[in-house]
This record gives sequence, C-alpha cells and structure tokens, in this order.
Amino acid sequence: MRTPLLRVTLLAAFIAAASADRSLNWAQALEFVDAAPVARPPPPPPTTPRDVLRNLALSWLGSWLRDNAFSVAAQSGASSSSPFLSSSFWQTFAAPFLQERLGIVSAMSGQPKLEPVNLSQLPGFETSSEESTFVQKLLGDDYPVGELIRTDPGFADRLCDSAFLRGVSGSGYDVTEVNDAWNNASPLRAEGVLPMGCTRGCVIGGGWVEQLARIYGIGRTLTTSSWRGKCFSDEIVPEPIDRNSTGPYQPGSKVTNRIKLNYGLTLNNLFGLNEPVNTLFPGRVYVGQSLASPSETAMIVDYSDHDHEFSPFRDEIREIYPGVYLGKMYALPGASLWDGAIALSSDEPTFAIHFILFKQPGQSLAQAYRNAVKR
Repeated sequence: MRTPLLRVTLLAAFIAAASADRSLNWAQALEFVDAAPVARPPPPPPTTPRDVLRNLALSWLGSWLRDNAFSVAAQSGASSSSPFLSSSFWQTFAAPFLQERLGIVSAMSGQPKLEPVNLSQLPGFETSSEESTFVQKLLGDDYPVGELIRTDPGFADRLCDSAFLRGVSGSGYDVTEVNDAWNNASPLRAEGVLPMGCTRGCVIGGGWVEQLARIYGIGRTLTTSSWRGKCFSDEIVPEPIDRNSTGPYQPGSKVTNRIKLNYGLTLNNLFGLNEPVNTLFPGRVYVGQSLASPSETAMIVDYSDHDHEFSPFRDEIREIYPGVYLGKMYALPGASLWDGAIALSSDEPTFAIHFILFKQPGQSLAQAYRNAVKR
C-alpha cells in the first residue's frame, strides 16, 4: 500500500514531468497554492509554439488545482476517508496552510443545538400534499417511494436519474402539479421537521433553466448534475459579530450542500473525493415567511451570512410526503452566474428552479429552528 508520503512524492513528480525541459522547481510547483500576488520579474517571452502550449498548460493546471481540488481538500480533510487527508501531516500542517492561503472560512457553529424528535411521537402528516397528483405519480408503481424511503438507501439515486424527475417529455412531469404539491404542503407538519445528516437531492424539471442548473459548475467539478443534496446539522448558527445589516436577525441551524466532484481516479483517491463532499456552500435553515406564499411559512435556507457564489440565492423547503422535501430556489436582487454572464435585473426575488430532497433510511429528525429575534 502506498504511504501518504509516497503519494505526495508521486504527485510532485507528475507535475515536474509536465515541464518539457524538466526545469520546474519546487518554488514554481507550489506557486498554484499561493492566492496572493507575488511581485517577480516577468518571464522571458516564449520562443517556440511548444513553449507557448507548455506555459498555457502549466498556468491552467496551477489555477485549476488552486481554485478547485486543493480548496475542496482543505475543507473536507477532517472527515475524509482518504488516508492522505486523514494523516496527521495533512491535518496539522498542510490543511491549515491551504486554508490560510486560499481564504477558506469554516462554517459557523454554535450553541444550543436542536432537540431530536421521535417520529412516533409526531402528530400525523397534516398536509394534503400527499394527495396531490405530483406525489401520487412519485408514489406510483414506477416510483415506489413509500416503502423504499424506509429501507433502500439507493432509491433516491434511481429516482433522481428517472425520466420523470428529469422532466423528460412524455414522462408525466408537470410543473403545475409540482406547484400544487408545494401549496398543499402548508401548514408544515409539526411546524417543520428536518432530517439530521445528509439527504439525497436533485434539480427536477426539464426546462432550459433546470438544464443550466445541472451543468452549472462543471468547470470546477468536472461533472454534470454535481449538486447532490443538503446536509442538516443540529448546531445553531449564532449571529455574526461583524454583520452589517441593522435589521432583525433570524438564527437557524447549520446547513451545507453536497457536491460531487470528478477529478479523475488519481486525484479522487488522493483527496478522498469518490463520494460527494458534504461541507460546501454553508448557510442556515429556519422556519420563516415564504416568498412563494407570503401569508404562510416554509423552511428557509439563507446563505446571506457567507461569502460564496450562492450568497445571493435563497431556498424554501416544504415536506410534501414523510421524508420527501420539495424545494424552491430564488435568485435575490443582485444575483448572477458565470461572473455576471447571467444576471438578475429585477429588484424583486425571482423564482429559479425546483429541487427535491429525500431522507435516507434510519436518519434521525429534529425540529426546525423558528424563534425570531425581537428588537
């Protein structure tokens, strides 16, 4: 079995071998983990097309590793199954170094914690959404969620890959029926119950916006449909000390997103990325007023306290069937994608996509946070 030290040595040798004249030194090889600009004399101009291609390739490789693979590894090392990321060398020296250089800020955490709830002690499912056409199609013979949600950990993957949830023409998917299921999911069962831990999720529907959502991020993840759900924690997120807004602050529990990456067999094994990374794009979740139904409530996922690309977006989630959660994602004023290539021009929140989350067998439940701060 290769030791972690041997893995690092092999990776360094691989990068060094990429230089045609074998002149790549350690200072250059580690340059891609230094996010701060460093003043240095400009390199001499390339003299041959081969030099041009080599320099472009090395520049792209360095930038891509800095912005993608290493930043993900720095965040996921503590919980990774990779022997390299679990080593004391990585956790003591390498990960803190990368976190500092890449400007990675850990998700906030705090006390108190959400109290677990016993499913058998909850009141019955109070909504009529399970009688909706969308849920009935989901529960049909081709999509037997009712039994599988309790027993089969792989059923959610099969559902997310199905023609029905991908909105393929002729599959029976109808966005009007999805909205009907959402509307009938109020009031929330027991005022909002969250599955503790990671859920499996996917974008649903077949429109052009949904297709853009599925391919968004392929430049950093190297895979389509890279969003794979959300992870809910029982930790209460405290109010940030440096918060700029003067309005009331709504505390909530910590939530992160699951992102699947595919950097190839070598990097996936080295950084423990064969499973989705569960610690990306943090936010907080709480019960609050819905944008879709202003007189009613939903479980709100708020990213505004964090500095990442989904900060100007907001999710609203409702449980439409025990263990099945339907979500609406909204773009808030100022939201943009692809460095402004697609920007929201409206001064009001705009609906973007629907998504669905599935509770995994055996997951515990907790009451969603709902106590607003009064000022």
